[in-house]
Amino acid sequence: MDTAKLAEAIKLVVDESKVTKAEPKEGLRYNKGKMDLTQLSPVAQACESLVYMFGAIKYKKNNWKNFKKDEQEAFDEFMGCTLRHIDAIRRGEFFDRDSKQPHAAHAVWNLNRILDLYYYGNDAHGKDGKDLYHQPLKHELPEIPTVENFERLYGVTPQVLKDKAQGKV
Repeated sequence: MDTAKLAEAIKLVVDESKVTKAEPKEGLRYNKGKMDLTQLSPVAQACESLVYMFGAIKYKKNNWKNFKKDEQEAFDEFMGCTLRHIDAIRRGEFFDRDSKQPHAAHAVWNLNRILDLYYYGNDAHGKDGKDLYHQPLKHELPEIPTVENFERLYGVTPQVLKDKAQGKV
């Protein structure tokens, strides 16, 4: 996929003109302790979505949810695919030959399936027939880091961590 086509696909996913940006004194928002999803790359999300869409055509939509494997086999399958795509990048091949999408997007897609496997298990349709993302989590999500709980969660203050990263400690 050339850069112009990728840019076009990203425009479909993220239309900045439709995003309302509030002035700091415009109103109250209670977002402390909530995940900041603005830190996720729109380009990476678009690329991963294109990988998903390619797979939906090549195999069938949501085909990956129908694995009849135990959790270890499913994990091994997703990890094997992840590592093959990473290996292709290491060899200098940026785009997958079949999908024409970045190998990194394929690797991320597979890593996200590993997260799904951990948090939801391998029963994609659940015992009650509900879709995977409507199932209760098998494991709780990690606590959201804040300035107030950072030292408790990580055993170090944010400043000490910054100093270490800069080689000051």
